[in-house]
Amino acid sequence: MSFLFELDPKQEVAADLIADVGRQLQTLHEERQQRGKFTQQDVARRLGVDRARVNKCFSGYNNLTLRTLAELVWAMDGEIEIKINLPKAATGASGGESHAAQPATQAAE
Repeated sequence: MSFLFELDPKQEVAADLIADVGRQLQTLHEERQQRGKFTQQDVARRLGVDRARVNKCFSGYNNLTLRTLAELVWAMDGEIEIKINLPKAATGASGGESHAAQPATQAAE
């Protein structure tokens, strides 16, 4: 009996991102533990939630909101960096134009 199943490309991208974020949270937590005793209970206490909730978030298979992600990282004194790119093949097709977001002060001018 096999439990393998196929995901369409959209589902695969989402599943990969969710798993990657989970791995990064686990890594951050492990690094915090190595620097000094820091448990899931400590994270839960800082957030005012149950340890079971924190454990579920660290599982790597939970679809976290950006707010929850930010709060978890804050509770572990971490930093978040999110970078969204076009595939390398697509950037060459656009003629090298940059589509970086402009700061709000410049966009209003």
